[in-house]
Amino acid sequence: MSHNYSWEPIENLAGCESLIAAFRKSSEDAEAADLSIRAKRKAERAAEQEAEVAAEDDSEWKDGAKVKRKAACCRYFMCKFSEIHPEKIESVYCKICGPDFTVEHSGNTSNMRSHLAHVHKQGRLRRNGFFGGGQRFLLVWVGVCRKRAFSICEDEEFRDIFNFIFQGGYVPPCHKLVTQNVLTLSVEGRNMVTISVKDLLAEKILPSIAGDIWSDGGIAIFGILVYWLTVDGKYMERLLCVTPRADEIILVGD
Repeated sequence: MSHNYSWEPIENLAGCESLIAAFRKSSEDAEAADLSIRAKRKAERAAEQEAEVAAEDDSEWKDGAKVKRKAACCRYFMCKFSEIHPEKIESVYCKICGPDFTVEHSGNTSNMRSHLAHVHKQGRLRRNGFFGGGQRFLLVWVGVCRKRAFSICEDEEFRDIFNFIFQGGYVPPCHKLVTQNVLTLSVEGRNMVTISVKDLLAEKILPSIAGDIWSDGGIAIFGILVYWLTVDGKYMERLLCVTPRADEIILVGD
């Protein structure tokens, strides 16, 4: 099966020209402010490194006892990590990754520094999604200004579409279910549709249409799978996916 994609530029969002212009200006202002903050942090980091060298001579530091929260070299890192043992720190866990991910702490902050630099460059988890970071942020920002629902489950317009397609026999899952079961809805859900189609074909029943919801990082995608049989009995399908921002339409054919 080949995939044919059709993309619509974000600039084509109807009625959002002023919002996009304001967003880009705010992004430029934020970038300028960020450069200023980075310069300030660079100067502070030099002082922190000097404090860290001095702290290595502290017997309490060498023994691996509880790190002093007031030490300038630890403030930034310790606020992003939690101690596993309150009296003696040999390892800490990242507050962003959760208790399942621990970082060894042998009297310095190098491991914590490396973890934050490579995994959480902006203090956020890495996400593999349908959009890049900047475009995703813009979509969410425009969505807030439009006062649109973050999830299709919260959007009455898409609820009406589901009710029309399934003649009131399908109730979309709640927002909590979508956010907690993304893989189930996107992967296992489509596999179940495929299995159901094959079963129907085996019974010589002609299927017609199905729908599902996918959600990733606050951006939900509405999908309708249309499938049918040709005159010679060949199975055909079209998967239509539309975001609630109407910025992207994906057409998947055979």
